Amino acid sequence: MVAMGKRAGQRARRVQLIQGKEYKLPKLCSTFRGYNLHCGVVVSARNRKGLEGLCRYILRPPLAKDRLRKMDGNEYELKLKTPWADGTTSLRLSSMEFLERLTS
Repeated sequence: MVAMGKRAGQRARRVQLIQGKEYKLPKLCSTFRGYNLHCGVVVSARNRKGLEGLCRYILRPPLAKDRLRKMDGNEYELKLKTPWADGTTSLRLSSMEFLERLTS
């Protein structure tokens, strides 16, 4: 987290390398606090199939049900899509921790 300046309270900006080159977002794309927005998608009002696909994409759940498992007591285990660099494959969270992550 950045402590001072215009970016105080925000995470440090990350540099992503793909095949040895820095990855930059394409035009009409933006990212903010873990969310990204792609403004290059256009679906005409008469394209019913395209509108349905876009609505399904927008309304999808925040995570896949098969990756979440209720443990004994008041805990949940969330399996990660891909392991982290340190070998972490899942997160164990209390119900309050889980809700906090969903809402933040």
